[in-house]
Amino acid sequence: MCLARRLVLVPALALGAHTTSAGTFVIDDQGGAGVDFQDIQPAIDAASHGDLLLVHPGSYAGFTLAKGLTVLGTDPGDRPRVTGPVVVTGLGPNRRATLSSLRTGDLSILQALGHVSLDLLEIAPSAADQEALAVLDCVDVRAYQCTVQCPTDSGQTAAWIEHSRVEFVECALLAADGADAQSGEPGGHGLRLDDESFAVVVSTDCRGGDGGQAAFGGNCPGFGSFYGGDGGAGVLLGGTPFNRLVVAGPPTTTLSRGIGGWGCPDVSEDGASGSPIWSIGTQNRARASGVTLDGPTFGGALWMTLPSPADPYLQRFGTLQAGRQQTFWVYGTPGDTAVLHLGRSPLVSVDPTQEMDDLISHERSVTLGPLPASGRLSYTFTIPGWLPRGFRFFAQAETTTPGGQRLSTNSLPLVLRQ
Repeated sequence: MCLARRLVLVPALALGAHTTSAGTFVIDDQGGAGVDFQDIQPAIDAASHGDLLLVHPGSYAGFTLAKGLTVLGTDPGDRPRVTGPVVVTGLGPNRRATLSSLRTGDLSILQALGHVSLDLLEIAPSAADQEALAVLDCVDVRAYQCTVQCPTDSGQTAAWIEHSRVEFVECALLAADGADAQSGEPGGHGLRLDDESFAVVVSTDCRGGDGGQAAFGGNCPGFGSFYGGDGGAGVLLGGTPFNRLVVAGPPTTTLSRGIGGWGCPDVSEDGASGSPIWSIGTQNRARASGVTLDGPTFGGALWMTLPSPADPYLQRFGTLQAGRQQTFWVYGTPGDTAVLHLGRSPLVSVDPTQEMDDLISHERSVTLGPLPASGRLSYTFTIPGWLPRGFRFFAQAETTTPGGQRLSTNSLPLVLRQ
């Protein structure tokens, strides 16, 4: 059975309309005037769906979130550090949870039937963790401008997705190299998909880790063979069937393989290098356009599509702050007509003719016109000055060929950070 996709319902409010104020809790580990809590979990326990938790720079214990809350670090340049595991679990189908401008080492999102946004997160696990980011049984998880940096020589996979729909936009998923040992350990994967997962990866670097070296290196003891570790994949599609991957973005975006480690006494013991995209299963599908695939394009039993011209994608520039201008750039094929959509509601609408799903409500749509020879069009607007910190909205674009074929871009889940 395919992964269920569910409509996330919120009031259909136009982006420029006034909204009802949610409750706000201020969290600061130093305490002081105006501070409601000194740790995050007590604030979550006291909050109601729709509330905003403002977290000042400092150090905080891990927490579990099962409510539709926004947990927002107040200073993107000095993000609060969460020292224990962060778990988002059991989120209902009518709920939206957002984690923004935080640092952590261990994030798991489990059985979320609502929408989860990850925004400007820095995930840097310790060597003891299996993976930095784990997503299991989730309908709609979107990560924007997040970095996952696995520690040296741990062999960790950066992001592991099972039976879930995810989107990574302008992120970096950087796996760890394998450790040097008597026989070298394998490198991790930048992103792994299992059990009917669907991932949209746009303007996002995915790096497989290098394999570890045989510990004896060039000084083999003269008996036996000692093997180098295999390199990891930029993206690995697992052995359970029907995983699907869509990759798009500019050539500066790279999916890179890990290099096999050296064995000894000769090259026959060297580890195998990975691939930018590798499939274990026989019924997995991948589509990659525009990006740089560093190494052999793909491997394994994979149904692979490399479209030409490349698929369209969407980027944003500007400070996410009330009263500031935002510029959206739609990139696509010259001559195609571009339309930009803005909305308050995350929405997963499956269209079998599309590579990327429609992901937002279209509460405000702007026809930008035909794409010029440069292949890009822009649209600029000013965020209303009265909107509060923590306000969330979404953007997505589409292009239509002169013959009527429509292609959707990635979405952008946006949170006013300041």
